[in-house]
Amino acid sequence: NKSTSYINDEIIQLKTGDGWTRQAYFSFDLSKIKDTDERIVFRSYFNAVNIAGEQVLQLEGNTATYDNKLNWNNKDNIPFTIIGTNEMSNSEVESYICWDVTDFVKEQKEAEATVVTLRMSVVEGGGPLCSFPSTESAELKYYPSLLIVREKEPTGMNAEEGNDFN
Repeated sequence: NKSTSYINDEIIQLKTGDGWTRQAYFSFDLSKIKDTDERIVFRSYFNAVNIAGEQVLQLEGNTATYDNKLNWNNKDNIPFTIIGTNEMSNSEVESYICWDVTDFVKEQKEAEATVVTLRMSVVEGGGPLCSFPSTESAELKYYPSLLIVREKEPTGMNAEEGNDFN
C-alpha cells in the first residue's frame, strides 16, 4: 500500500520486480560520531530470502529526519546520495551485509547534520523477497547498526612506571 507506513514492523523486506518494489530506511543519530573515528560501517542482518537468486543492493543516504509518516508516496521528497552497492547471494543468508559509510557520515557531520538516514534498495536481480530484522525485532544483536572503529588510547604501564622486581 503506497500510503502505509511500516515503521513498526519487525521485518524489513527488499524487492524490485514483478510489479512490486520495497525499500528499507534507517536513521542514525550522529551525536556519538567523533571527528577522530577511523571507520564507520553500516550493517544489516540478512536473515531470509524466499527464492534463489543474486541481487545487487544499493545504499543511499541523506540527512532528513523521517517520522512515522514515511511511505511510498513521499519517500522521494528529499533527494538521496548514492553511497555504494553490494552484491548479495543466497549463500549470505544468516549473515551481515555491510557498507563502509565513513566518508558519507563524516561529510554530513562536518556539515553540522545531526542525523543520517540510509536507504537500502535492490537495483538488480530483485525478484527474490529479501528479509532483514528491523530495530523493532526481538533480538538486539540483529538490529541494523552503525559500527564505529576508534583508535584506542594506549593503556597499561610502561617499564619506567612499573615496579622494579630486581
